[in-house]
Amino acid sequence: MEKSIIQLEKQMNRNFSNDKKIALYVHISCMVERLIRLSPITEYPDQDLFERTHTHEIHAIKSALSVLEDDYCVQLNIPEIGYIFNIMNG
Repeated sequence: MEKSIIQLEKQMNRNFSNDKKIALYVHISCMVERLIRLSPITEYPDQDLFERTHTHEIHAIKSALSVLEDDYCVQLNIPEIGYIFNIMNG
């Protein structure tokens, strides 16, 4: 998970505060558990608008977390990515 967050910082050209990193660790850990249990978050507010206006961020998050997808045999969906986006930008 640490490698994913470091990769995300590089791709987004940002350095997250410790508080944001902790929030990301907690959220991503819970997300992986949800995905393993096949009960992901399935809704995100204004998802269509989010997908149209934040393609770069969606790609960066998906790319940075691809190692977790491979390690845990899970697939991130747009609502899960959206909530990671919210943490990064909150």
